[in-house]
Formats: sequence, C-alpha cells, structure tokens
Amino acid sequence: MTRHGSSVAGILGALALLACACGGPGSASPRPDGGPLRDAGLGDELSCTGSDVLCGSVCQPESVSACGPSCTVCPQPALSHGMSDCVQNKCVFECVGGYAQCGAGACCGGQGVGDVAELAVGGETTCGVTVAGALFCWGSGAYGALADGVIADQSSSPVAVAGKSAGVVLVRLGDHHGCALLTDRTLQCWGDDEQGQLGDGQRQPRPTPSEPVGLGSVVTGVATGGSHTCAVTTAGSLFCWGDNTSGQLGVAGASSVVQPAAVAGLGGAVKQVAAGEAFTCALLDGGQVQCWGDGNNGQLGSAGSSDKPLVVAMPAPITAIAAGAQHACAITAAGGVFCWGAGDRNQLGSASGSTQPMPVAVPMITGAVAISAGGNETCAIDGVGAVYCWGADPLGDVGLGPGGPGVVPSLTGGMAGVSVVGGHACAVTARGAPKCWGTNNSGDLGDGTMVQSWVPIDVPGI
Repeated sequence: MTRHGSSVAGILGALALLACACGGPGSASPRPDGGPLRDAGLGDELSCTGSDVLCGSVCQPESVSACGPSCTVCPQPALSHGMSDCVQNKCVFECVGGYAQCGAGACCGGQGVGDVAELAVGGETTCGVTVAGALFCWGSGAYGALADGVIADQSSSPVAVAGKSAGVVLVRLGDHHGCALLTDRTLQCWGDDEQGQLGDGQRQPRPTPSEPVGLGSVVTGVATGGSHTCAVTTAGSLFCWGDNTSGQLGVAGASSVVQPAAVAGLGGAVKQVAAGEAFTCALLDGGQVQCWGDGNNGQLGSAGSSDKPLVVAMPAPITAIAAGAQHACAITAAGGVFCWGAGDRNQLGSASGSTQPMPVAVPMITGAVAISAGGNETCAIDGVGAVYCWGADPLGDVGLGPGGPGVVPSLTGGMAGVSVVGGHACAVTARGAPKCWGTNNSGDLGDGTMVQSWVPIDVPGI
C-alpha cells in the first residue's frame, strides 16, 4: 500500500488558520500543495514491513491503523469536504478542496453547485455528477470513455464531459462505455461501441455523448454491463442493446444488437435494471426480481443460462438490485441484503467460496439503503450511512475478516452513495463530498496522481 507524504508542521500550521464561517469554499488553503493528508503512522519503522503500522505487538495495514497507543482509526468526517488523520498521536481534521473550516467543528461549508450528487465507476474510469447537473470523468479514456472529445485519452483529474445537451441526473459506466440520463429524460452514451452498446447503430467508438436510436425522452433509469446497456422507460418497459452472446439482452438468436430492443417475458412493469458482465436483472414494481443471460455461476437465481427472463426466488419483496461480473445482490424492504451467483471470491458476503444460485443472506448489515456490485466485489450502505464492502479485494480499509462484510473504518456514517468495480470504489457523503480509494493505474481515483490509496481520499477539481 502506497501513501503520499505529509508535513506535520505544515498540517498543524494550516489547522491554526482554519476558523472561517461555514457556507462554501473559503480562501484559506489548508495545505500549500493542495494534497490530501495521510496517516503519520505509528511505529512503522520499528518492526513492520511496507506501509504497515505497529499496533501494540501486531502489524496492521496502514489504512486500518492507528492513532495513539490505542490504535484508534481516525474517522473520515461524513458531512464535510475534509480528511481526518493521525498527527502526533491525535486525530486531527483538515478541510480540502479550498473549503474553509467552520469554527472548531468538522465541517467545511454547505453544499454548493459544485458538490457531487453521485459517482459511478467502471473499468478504470470514474465519473461524477454535480448537484447542478454537470458531468465530470477521470481515469482511462480508452475508446473515448472520458467523453471529453478524445478517443484515446487519460486523466488523473476530473475533466468536463463534452457535448451533452442538458443537465445530468445520473451516470452509469461499463467496461469502456458510459451512459448518462439527462434532465429532459433522454439518454446519451459514449465510449466503446464494438458490440453496439451505444445503441446508435454505428459500431464506432464515440468520445462525445450521443443518443441511442428510438428511445426519445422517456427514460427513467439505465444500467451498463460489460458491453451491453439497458434502459427503463416511463411506461415501465425495458430496452437493451449491445453484446448478446450470452442472451443478456433478452433477445434470441442475435449475437449483438446495435439499437434498443424491447425485452419480452417480464412479469410486470420495471422499476430498476442492473447489468453484469454478461447478464441482466430487472426489479419489478411488485418487488420481484427476474434475471437472464449468462447463468453458469448461478447469477440468474437458478442453474444454467437463459435468453428469457427467469424469476429469482427472493425471500421478501425487493427495493434495490445490483450486479457484479457474475453475481447479483438485492436489498429487501426490511433493509436486509441477499446475494447469489459466483461466490469463489467471497463476493456473496460468505467465506464458503461456493456458487449459490439461491439468494443467501449477507451477515452484519441491517437497514441497508444502497448497494453496488462490480467485478468480484460488493459494497452497501446501512441505515446510518456506514459503508460495508466484501469480495475478492477488501477494497480499502475494511476489516481483515474471512470474506464477510467489513466496515470501511473511515466511512462509518453519513454516506449517501457508493459505487464499486474490481480494483477501486468511490463513495459520496450526504453533503456531496466525493471520496475514492483502491488502485489508481489510470488516475481513476481523481486526485491528480497515479498512486494507489487504500484510504478514501477526496476528489478535488469537480
């Protein structure tokens, strides 16, 4: 695990200057270099290797350590644009991104037009939507995935998306393509189009957003799989397009479809759609779930694959669904979490390591309000806004348990949304502060570097 350096003297000096009123970006600069803080560490040099720290007589990962003799984890303030770190054996708070501190409290201004409403991750690309409807992306721009007008680009800092015709409501990312739902209920997509996943009939990569053919201003939701896309309409109908080699579009015969095609055989109006690597699931208005496509790992809720929707036997009515590479998860009306499909990397929240075609309960999480799955990882937010993650990679500073859910210690409350893919994840606080962590090979954490961080860090520049 790699971390950036920090100057204790610079931090303490900056903290002494932060006494501005709450309400927005301030003129005070907490760090001359603008960089985020990292743990100062506790005894790294004594007996631990790498960036681990010594907690008592036990070495722990730097990101799950450690402030003072008790090795307390410094919490990341949920309702802020700031970081909390260990300085001289004490947890201290610092504002970032040009925001000024509100007196002695862990607050850095109120929500403004530049704050983030939601984040989406996919492949090695990340995008964020501001409360004003602006869209920014960062990371890998292969095939035009940054939507900045360049086919092959890369940026370790957020860049504005070019060419969209209206404000953005939400964004979703596949392996190398993305789609945004606009305020006028139209859909625009960009990036890789080899399998027709942009829906424009062209099979040509697009570095700027364009509308799929024939949908018009009727879209209420969208999901992006590995190389396919699905959209929900105001009438509760579902349309899919792109790669269909496993039947993930719900269309028989064709290996790919380059324009939106209606999905038949659904048992009711669709409220939400989730797209995995090569399968799709729909949440119906009665709380039922149906899935289709690749089912070789039980991700359809039964054995085998199908190009027609199959009913998943859920234990209770469902309110939200998510799909990873080969597994799916759902939240019940009571706030419980159930997952099914591939379990070889603990992505179902269990250490059994086995495929589970029937939904199994995920332990430890109560009152779940949001869920995200990507690659072989899953993250959820509980009733107090704490972020839990589990799967192939602990994805940051989660606990070292045997594959079960672990709370990200620095994100223990006040989080409004989370998005995860293999290798990195991002969350947004209730006040619109974006925080990302994990690998950073293409600048997908958005902090201006390509240095991995297993501690959630703020994304400046949105």
